Amino acid sequence: MVITKKAIGRRIFSFLLLAIFSLAIIAVPVKADESLINNQIGLQTIGGLAYNSAGEPQDLRITIVKIINIVLTFLGMIFLALIIVAGFQYMTSGGNEEKIKKSVGLLKNAIIGLVIIMTAWTITRYIFWTMTRTISGTPGYMFYSPY
Repeated sequence: MVITKKAIGRRIFSFLLLAIFSLAIIAVPVKADESLINNQIGLQTIGGLAYNSAGEPQDLRITIVKIINIVLTFLGMIFLALIIVAGFQYMTSGGNEEKIKKSVGLLKNAIIGLVIIMTAWTITRYIFWTMTRTISGTPGYMFYSPY
């Protein structure tokens, strides 16, 4: 039996489709008992503080850090896709030295990109932590995330 690229592509596509549908079935929201909501004291205040719906403007530093984290998360997903592509190319090279060299080069570049992404994330966290400590005058906690 000969396995073609088209057959492998179909299997990968069907696996991804199955995974997406499985997650959709698992992630069905569950409705809680609403009779308890009206009996809780301070629920609106806590919700307003947690989700910033109290109308108070959010600190610009936190907004910038959130944007940077979103961009770095997106870059991390690109890294993951590059690792998968490089691994797939390596596994399907069939002993062809040129394809192996190309896939190993892609893998090395993806790992270098990951190191750059992780360094940028660490620098961002450190700067935010230092700014928080400096502005508030209180000791900050580097791994505590207010967002």
